[in-house]
Amino acid sequence: MEAADYPGFIARLRAAGCPELTIRDLVLTDLGRNYSEKIKRLGSQTGTETTESVLGVARLLAERDGLAWQLLRLDYEAELRTIWPQEFGDAADVSFVHLDPVQRWQARQIESEFLEVERVLQKQAVELGERFEEVVADLRARRAERLRFALPQSAGIH
Repeated sequence: MEAADYPGFIARLRAAGCPELTIRDLVLTDLGRNYSEKIKRLGSQTGTETTESVLGVARLLAERDGLAWQLLRLDYEAELRTIWPQEFGDAADVSFVHLDPVQRWQARQIESEFLEVERVLQKQAVELGERFEEVVADLRARRAERLRFALPQSAGIH
């Protein structure tokens, strides 16, 4: 669905008596899907991570977030953490709101990489035994260090 279609779509759902939470879920899911496809297309055009591609992704994320605010008066990322805490909850302790769009995108990329490694570690918890907590703590410390290195003015990130 295109951005211009959302207000009409939302109005039709409301007129039909659709609950606001359902409208929220439908719109946020569609926004996520549409902007994910746009980001993938942008990445396939360049093939490598360049300043231009990073700025393009940041612009798309800012556009998506702005559209979520305009349509529903919701913070897109905060809503994802509320709706799907299992998927996005681990990132909830890190606030990237104060960062500019490019830095926010960089921080989210770092966070995403480390969350994927942590998921793999969770699957190996039995094999790691008593070392599991130590390994996870080390991973989280490395994540914080990498965020501080990538975003030095944001040393308050934990």
